[in-house]
Amino acid sequence: MIGGKMNVLVVAVLLGQLSVSSHAQTPSVTMEQPKSPIKGVMLSGLVPGAGEFYANSPGRAKLFLASESVIWGAYLGFTYYGRRVRDDYRLFASSRAGSDLDTHSEDYYNALEEYYSSEDYNADVLREARSLYPGDSERQLAYYRENGYFGEQAWIWDDEPAWQRYRELRVKSRDAFQRALYMTGLAVLNRGLSMIDSFYLVRNLNKRSFGLQIVPEFDDQFTVSKFKIGVIAKFY
Repeated sequence: MIGGKMNVLVVAVLLGQLSVSSHAQTPSVTMEQPKSPIKGVMLSGLVPGAGEFYANSPGRAKLFLASESVIWGAYLGFTYYGRRVRDDYRLFASSRAGSDLDTHSEDYYNALEEYYSSEDYNADVLREARSLYPGDSERQLAYYRENGYFGEQAWIWDDEPAWQRYRELRVKSRDAFQRALYMTGLAVLNRGLSMIDSFYLVRNLNKRSFGLQIVPEFDDQFTVSKFKIGVIAKFY
């Protein structure tokens, strides 16, 4: 056995006598060049399905491409919805709690979700300052001023239902962004599966190759008298 259990099947077809006056020629073999599994992996890493096309598997390639399209379509949809709801809850907080639209800190909107008013929030900040710096009123005051919300950033909700509605909008926005993050994970997974799939597809493709062999036969005067054409099939 040659080349790792390779069997060579030669089907010879006799074409007949040819009056050829040329001198001896070497046998001519045309074989399909093996493809690179690494190239297949790299192609699928760029675009899932590209490696499958390279491995002559268009059906599997379309499956990975379709999956990629659905994943990124869902990502864009969830991201758009999350941003739209985020804009909604910021406007809602401004109209129903008097919050500052020019403040974009996530900590600020977290505080709006957790505290009915900035006064309640600031009271907690003051308690934290006293816990961090006991007996040091100056550092307590500095911490309080640095971390509290005052002036235009102050707020108080109109009523409990408005506060609850704001919380619901925040949850919807967070959930949408979380789902968008899941989509990026699925995109990575889809790429990884396509890369692995491409590697094995190309490797298996290389195990089945075919070629054309042309073998000249010579007479006593060392001129070509006939040719034999054969098909070579290699199975590993």
